[in-house]
Amino acid sequence: MIYRNIAPTPVLQEYVRDYLIAHFVFENNQPIPVKAFAPRPEQAITFLPRGYLTMQNLHDGKTLNAPSASICGQQLCRSNFHLTKEYLMFRINFHPGVLYRLLRIPLSEFVNSWFDAELATNREMIEVNERLANAPNYTDMVNIVEGYLKDRIKKIKIDTHPLDKVASHILANSQRISLDWLANQACLCQRQFNRKFNERIGVSP
Repeated sequence: MIYRNIAPTPVLQEYVRDYLIAHFVFENNQPIPVKAFAPRPEQAITFLPRGYLTMQNLHDGKTLNAPSASICGQQLCRSNFHLTKEYLMFRINFHPGVLYRLLRIPLSEFVNSWFDAELATNREMIEVNERLANAPNYTDMVNIVEGYLKDRIKKIKIDTHPLDKVASHILANSQRISLDWLANQACLCQRQFNRKFNERIGVSP
């Protein structure tokens, strides 16, 4: 079993915080534990090359079967994850603002959801997932994902914004920070700051 965070190659460190690989294989007579998943301030693309994931929202009790490739905005509710006998997940955790720049869709559309990536990007992420399923090792998986990301990043048409650095500052600091100060750092009035934060990050500051 493996649960490992992997740093991206230097050329992608501006865009990717890290990769998370989770690979569990349970014996036939071994009970499969339920994994509790707490809300985290993450914007990610998640691939499920092997196995399936069923999520139970503990706020409303609803269950969701995760697509094989998902666009994951910030999760606001605690969930229980139910896995299969073999479960392999590869997740790309982006720096704030990057997923918005890649997709050109307001991140508020993806809050608290695992959105089917095929609906937003045609089949390209599905094809990546199929290649991951056939990869012989984790190193090859990272290479497959990084090749995909390098190609996608070449097509980015939305520039960085000072707000992205502000969001990264919030992510890295747990102390309270005034909204006036944050808006000033982003070179925006507070109203514009709130609107753009929702657009690029998906939630209010």
